[in-house]
Amino acid sequence: YRNGEDEPFHTEVGYWLWDGDANQVMRCFMVPRGSVLIAGGPASADSKTFTMQSTLGSTSYGILSNLYLDAHARTTAYHVTVNIHDNDSWSYEETSWVYLEALNKLIPHTDGNHLHRVG
Repeated sequence: YRNGEDEPFHTEVGYWLWDGDANQVMRCFMVPRGSVLIAGGPASADSKTFTMQSTLGSTSYGILSNLYLDAHARTTAYHVTVNIHDNDSWSYEETSWVYLEALNKLIPHTDGNHLHRVG
């Protein structure tokens, strides 16, 4: 949700996961237009910064799409770095690489935010 708005700007359904035995942090989610992925990477329980990645075709930490997106706007890679701050906040910067068939071009889409606990 954008601050002051009642309707979501963008929604994703998913989970954050922690595998303490393997020291892996993971994020799996589905974007409503029909892409799903699981990204992961190394992190210890006290990490303040960690990176998760996902790649098309990988059998672990991979990306899947519906038929339309696979043919026309295929996500080929995802990368996110998370920073946990001491002031009850965290930030992230993520990039998804999408191959647009109509342009015959790989396009990076970068997003980031700094989130603060409010309650």
